[in-house]
Amino acid sequence: MEKPKEIVILSGARTAIGRFGGIFKDLLANQLAVPVAQEVIAKAGVDKAELGDVILGNGVARSDEPNLARIVGLRSGIPFTTPAFTLTRQCASGMQAVASAAMGIICGQVRRCPGRGRREHEQRAVRVEDGALGAAPAARRDD
Repeated sequence: MEKPKEIVILSGARTAIGRFGGIFKDLLANQLAVPVAQEVIAKAGVDKAELGDVILGNGVARSDEPNLARIVGLRSGIPFTTPAFTLTRQCASGMQAVASAAMGIICGQVRRCPGRGRREHEQRAVRVEDGALGAAPAARRDD
């Protein structure tokens, strides 16, 4: 059996954490993800042209950002010839993105690949019964 390839994480970064309805409420997911992607690539010291794919795990997708990984890749300065895909998983989407990047490396599809996740609920539709943003909703009534 062939020895598996060694996979190394070169760098990492994240956004600050905010409250629902707080400082990030007017930002789109790509506006939060692009600076993080740029920082991760800069810290890793990797040439953007060497990236074989862009993978982004996404917990809640917006209809106007259908392939968030592609948007983030392009706005981060990754060449348009580099493919990108977004995976949607309601929990652990970031871990799945990293695992998918590792699988691509192990299979020989890519040599270097950013795998990242994002979870942002500020720009999604929210149903609130008997309450308002920032207020605790009352118990649900079925009458």
